Amino acid sequence: MHFRLHESLFFSPRMAIHGAHEGRAPKKHLLMRLANLIIGLLKTDPLKGEKKHLAKYFLQASKGPNSSAACAHVFQPWEIEDNRATYRSELMEAVSQQLGEFAAACNELRAAIDECAAQDGGEEPDAASASCASLCRLPNDRVKVPTSWQEDPFWEVVQLRGVLRFDPGWAQEITDGASCCLQLLRFGVPLHQEAELPQDDATCSVTNLAKYSELRQVRHAPMQELFARGYVTYSHLCNKKFQDKMKQVAQRAAKASGLEVGLPEETVAAKRLPRIMEKTREAQEKRQNWAWPGRREDYIPFSHCFYILDTVRMSVVCGGASVPEQTACCMRLLEEFAACTTEADGVCLLRQKSGFADGVNGAGGYADVNALLR
Repeated sequence: MHFRLHESLFFSPRMAIHGAHEGRAPKKHLLMRLANLIIGLLKTDPLKGEKKHLAKYFLQASKGPNSSAACAHVFQPWEIEDNRATYRSELMEAVSQQLGEFAAACNELRAAIDECAAQDGGEEPDAASASCASLCRLPNDRVKVPTSWQEDPFWEVVQLRGVLRFDPGWAQEITDGASCCLQLLRFGVPLHQEAELPQDDATCSVTNLAKYSELRQVRHAPMQELFARGYVTYSHLCNKKFQDKMKQVAQRAAKASGLEVGLPEETVAAKRLPRIMEKTREAQEKRQNWAWPGRREDYIPFSHCFYILDTVRMSVVCGGASVPEQTACCMRLLEEFAACTTEADGVCLLRQKSGFADGVNGAGGYADVNALLR
């Protein structure tokens, strides 16, 4: 990343005579060398680890200059429409080939599940076919709030709408800029040393008044962004404990039923601010005027980030010698999570989504089962 390829690939100092703007041009000979590297990486199967990070950086850096806005050292906008024009056909051919192979593998698995499910209810049904049939019968998207919770008007409306949102207690205490600053500082300067966050952009932590002043007075960050920044920091503080709890439940099911379960070796990073802000804008457009019981009218316009429910997340890979065994593992895990209660386990399954539901066809054949727990 220190190479700053997004600059060096699109700037030639030899062309700059009167000003830096004259040197802004794609260096095609370097772009073609990089294109060959990108295509080679995309065809690597499996692409993971540092190679995956490198491929992502190359793709981002070769998009073009970071900004086309007029500023002190740029006197004209970037005029080239397609920065990949010299190699786009080769790149898209490689991408289409890889996506096609992935879709074919996914569809083959889906067909095996459907075939196994069709045997359920026959003369000699077995556990494998029953599991496949159960997977296929899962609803596309279902919210199920415990009945006792629905005595609270908020949770009653959640169930009626079939839409979840999560409003942390700290956020509901924010009424103005001063209380917002206080809440952000609470996360940035934790009481317990072991909870201390790394001071970098990923955690969005605010550790002093100067940092908060910079956000408000220099960057002119709106209140909606400050809520989102607090959510990012909060998510980082919760992340490891959340994943440890999820692993505990999955390992409990694996031990009880002899399942082959694949869990991430390291803590999966929490969602970052740019993605949260993108999803926040989508939520605002979709649910701009929604009122919620117990949520102040002046609070609602700034809190759309709390419709985003996967700021902390992890994946569980269901193993087995065959597709039916993997499906049985999936259903057993889902049963274990569904049986969790707040009183006994500290978690409760509130929503599940299935890409295997009848009539649902994911992009490129992809399908999974999502469980959202509070």
